[in-house]
Amino acid sequence: MRLNFVFCELNRADFPAYVQLCARRWPRAVLTVSFVAPSTDLVPRDRTLVPRYSEVKPYLGEGLRVARQLGAQVVGFESVCGLPFCQIPGDAAALFDLPEIPLDADRSEFVREQACGDCALGSRCWGLRRGYAELYGTGELVAVPPRLGRDSPER
Repeated sequence: MRLNFVFCELNRADFPAYVQLCARRWPRAVLTVSFVAPSTDLVPRDRTLVPRYSEVKPYLGEGLRVARQLGAQVVGFESVCGLPFCQIPGDAAALFDLPEIPLDADRSEFVREQACGDCALGSRCWGLRRGYAELYGTGELVAVPPRLGRDSPER
């Protein structure tokens, strides 16, 4: 079973409790993380719907800590519906195991800045959605260093 949590402005603080509920009620479920995507006419480019990554990051980090404690699997970061890898708090080691995005993949919906070119995960990360960049700019993007281990400070 897969359960999907889509971060938006209204629910961003709910992720840790969601992980706890799912891990206890459906212990074998795989939890998929997504981020509301202002990419079509169906999802308006509106700050009351789309939160900043920096506003989601603390709750995502806490939810990931809860998932580790309870043995819940959280996936979805490699998806076009995920977040840029530099916005995922904590240890990035597992992200290096994700497949590279095919060179012929259509990335026209995404923006890649200088930080993306310097990022060790650049070939695996889709980047920043254009709609998000229109709302908030690209200033939150940072390059993930080649080896970010458990002893490194949180991004």
